[in-house]
Amino acid sequence: MPGEKALLRSGQKQWQARPLGVLSFVYLSSRFLYATLNTRIVAHLAALRQSAAPTFCRCRLFVDPRPNGKVRGRVNASAPIRLFSVICVPFSPRPPVTPALPDWYIHPQRPSAIHRTGPDGRAWRVTVIVPTRNEGVNLRPVLEVAAPFADELLVVDGHSTDDTRQIAEAMGATVVLDNAKGKGDAIRVGMERATGDVLVFVDADGSHDPRDIPALVQPIIDGHADHVSGSRMLGGSDELHATIQQFVRLFGSQIITLSVNYTQNVRLTDCQNGFRAIRRDVALALELQENITTIEQEMVIKSVRLGYRLGEVATHEYVRANGESNFRVLDVWPRYVRSWLYYLLFWKPQPSQIKASTQRRKEAKAQSQANLLQGGGEAEEKVLPASTSQRNG
Repeated sequence: MPGEKALLRSGQKQWQARPLGVLSFVYLSSRFLYATLNTRIVAHLAALRQSAAPTFCRCRLFVDPRPNGKVRGRVNASAPIRLFSVICVPFSPRPPVTPALPDWYIHPQRPSAIHRTGPDGRAWRVTVIVPTRNEGVNLRPVLEVAAPFADELLVVDGHSTDDTRQIAEAMGATVVLDNAKGKGDAIRVGMERATGDVLVFVDADGSHDPRDIPALVQPIIDGHADHVSGSRMLGGSDELHATIQQFVRLFGSQIITLSVNYTQNVRLTDCQNGFRAIRRDVALALELQENITTIEQEMVIKSVRLGYRLGEVATHEYVRANGESNFRVLDVWPRYVRSWLYYLLFWKPQPSQIKASTQRRKEAKAQSQANLLQGGGEAEEKVLPASTSQRNG
């Protein structure tokens, strides 16, 4: 019947229009909800960071894996893990303007010195390694602030086409070329060419504050750790904002960190940060293989599995000073997953690595006993001093 056909056609049109209406309602509601929550989240984070600013630069924990699987650690109650901040950081608004200089350079604070003499009287040398590739516009302030903490300033360049090498040489740094395979390759080249006892890795884009170097290096010199990494989960990050790439980066980093904690019985908060310090002999014993930024999680997982003493200190990640990063997490995530699963589940230490880690544990035990005798029983449970906690003075 004509009337029935017309009624059927009108019903089909109404049915087809319903999904569009539902989608429009969901979209508008989500936009309103996002705008409302975003304002409250930003205000909450600002108040949280302002009230807890002095604790961002305090050492939170140090992990000492033992052969029996137990872990000795000391948690600083004044610097708890801010899970709410970690969850809400991806929804923070992006900075409207990128500064010409890093925030830590624009607002200078009093740096802390490194006490290079260990408990055994040994004088330690510190090498600061800065991997670069076309970072001439960002490199000068990084080298300027890092130089007072370094006995050797080493720039590993990835065949830059700008004035990166000229600036590094003018700042007094030693410049070497990597094999143009990525950041991991630059880190390995830096390890081999360095002459210091402690190696510190700093990004050249201004995202790391070189004045945090004493907080990373001092625990190693004092004999409390072999490998210390900066934690963005404790110190905050300006880089993790509301983009799909940054959300995937944050989510993937947390998954990897939680899996390492669960399988290896440790208490880490950030396995992916490139701002770290490590003994040179330990770094070479790890026999690193990765060519890109996956080398950072390789360093952490191998250090944990070989029984080296890991530590974390709170460091803040700043927004890149100039230019754009070549790193695209959506392009390299399969390599991250492969590296994560391989080193966590299938990698087997070589006999030389086991021998080196065993010898290092014996040395650490002997040094700990000597410190215990000298310190009247307090050295074993000592909460490591954070040099950067003096900044507000």
